[in-house]
Amino acid sequence: MEAQTATPDIPVVRTGFSAYAGTIGSRIASMTMNVLNGLSVGIIVALIPGALLNAILKYLLPVLPQVKVVLTMTAIAQVLLPAVSAVCVGMMARFTTIQTASLALAAAIGAGNMRMTGNGLTVSGTGDVINLAVTIAVGCLLIELLGDALKAYTILLIPTIVALVAGGLGLVTLGPVSSITRWIGIGVEGLTSV
Repeated sequence: MEAQTATPDIPVVRTGFSAYAGTIGSRIASMTMNVLNGLSVGIIVALIPGALLNAILKYLLPVLPQVKVVLTMTAIAQVLLPAVSAVCVGMMARFTTIQTASLALAAAIGAGNMRMTGNGLTVSGTGDVINLAVTIAVGCLLIELLGDALKAYTILLIPTIVALVAGGLGLVTLGPVSSITRWIGIGVEGLTSV
């Protein structure tokens, strides 16, 4: 079999499986970059206000207790990291509003910073960012696979399917991924304390 070469006048056109595989590979690469870039922007948007303001305001708090409300606002911004990151990913992937909001639901479910207790819903911290990435990636894949197949039922089924499947998988992977995250943290702490 002779190798195809491209000349300026005659472009190479791939057909059959190689064209299909190239499309899948580029879509996976694009989805991966959307997830990583969206997470990065979401982390910056949700955490930077707290990093900037909390450092300054903790010194003012004993003298000016009214600034405690600002600390509360930055804490709320940090708790919203999963939803903010999912919205950023959805926008980068050019998802519709329904798809983006569904991805945010799945991210909030799978991040692990919200738990049901005897007193109701308890929210603390940002959740496990690695598990958040897994949950968002599964949600993106699911949205890509479903595409426009649901037609008029999209508004009913996409939020339900993405929240249950991607969010549910995020809950299932939360324990093992959190253990891995904890071991990574211990390893980094060990390396940096030497």
